[in-house]
Amino acid sequence: MSFPLVPEQYEILHQVGRGMYSNVYEAKCLANQQTLCVKIINLEDFPYPLENIQKQTSMWSKSSDPNIVQYYGSFVTGAQVWILTEFMDAGSLEDILKYGYPRGIKDELACANIINGFLKALDYFHRCHQIHRNVKSCNVLLNSKGEAKLSDFGLATSLIQGGVRKQACLSMFGDACYMSPEILKNGEGYTCKSDIWSFGLTVIEIATGKMPYQGMKFMESIVNIMEKEAPELPAEFSAPFRDFVKRCLTMDPQKRATSEELLNHRFLKNADEGLQNTLGIINLLPPLHERYEKSKPGESLTQQQPQPKVPDVQFDFDEEEAKAAPRRSSIIVTRKARDHHKKSRFNSVNVTKDVKGQEKVGRFSIHRISNGNKHDKSNQHKRLNQLTEDFKEVSQDVKNLQEEQDDIQKKIFEIQEMIRNYKAK
Repeated sequence: MSFPLVPEQYEILHQVGRGMYSNVYEAKCLANQQTLCVKIINLEDFPYPLENIQKQTSMWSKSSDPNIVQYYGSFVTGAQVWILTEFMDAGSLEDILKYGYPRGIKDELACANIINGFLKALDYFHRCHQIHRNVKSCNVLLNSKGEAKLSDFGLATSLIQGGVRKQACLSMFGDACYMSPEILKNGEGYTCKSDIWSFGLTVIEIATGKMPYQGMKFMESIVNIMEKEAPELPAEFSAPFRDFVKRCLTMDPQKRATSEELLNHRFLKNADEGLQNTLGIINLLPPLHERYEKSKPGESLTQQQPQPKVPDVQFDFDEEEAKAAPRRSSIIVTRKARDHHKKSRFNSVNVTKDVKGQEKVGRFSIHRISNGNKHDKSNQHKRLNQLTEDFKEVSQDVKNLQEEQDDIQKKIFEIQEMIRNYKAK
């Protein structure tokens, strides 16, 4: 089933979520009458390069596991990026726990069924030599069929580079509370075992309603992760369930279980039998948009609805990755998106003439669409000046991010030294 890459082909039904730089809607595709999820990112507020979104959607488009939220396509209109995906109408685990089960889901068969679903997605990632780097309850979504699927590929990355498998991905992205001890203690990079640690914390959150390091200050959570014993499930839960979590949260990553080993664990032996239990949990919840409206009172649907702008220049991503998945991975970028973006995403601009009416700018193809207006040299000069200013801003942003990461690493070393001094005393 195909999904048009133009906003006019979508009817916005309800707003169901909001992020720092985006709004999430339940929508209907007018071309095929399919209900779907539309995530709209405001490029004027988005602080990262547009290539970050392209990397996310490119990886997402090539993922074909049934336990990964399906990606339909992306396009840019005006100063907005629209990302079209499968609509998971029961919401995120975080949302389900918040509104229906603040003390956790005590039905272990239902827990096993939900856990088994998104663990299969994580196993798919790891078998493809990829790491998710952002496994947590808000990125595990459920639908009305009781299926649990993994979403959010914003930090996902491949462990294959130049045909060679890397041992780890060196970075400090992600939620600090979900970071594994080896990343914080030894400065090691992310590996598949780091995902397993985050998965284990999410499992505890499902069962108890609370993430183990929830509510702690940043530095307090880091010290707890590095120096205290790994979290465990309370004694009220069965021995197989507690052992399952223990295998996920082993401090030594070499001894920590793999996704494949966890799928064969005795706790998940009868996971499929828990589907009816999961459906019982979901059916007790109000519809997703009603939950959102209660959390965000005072907003009308008219205020929420996106207002797309009319493009006059169209950019098509011209990459081998996009060619590998032409049906779902294309992103159309307009010149207005670039001009309205506060920070330009071009590191360098190399313009070469191609066919008539088309130019090459870096890895983009530009198709001039006539709108009856001729741009004089003055306007061109203004745009060039704006690009220059944008480039300076991006360069400064990169420098600030590098300094920020260096500062985090320095703080970690300081904490390690304080702990060593404390132990010596």
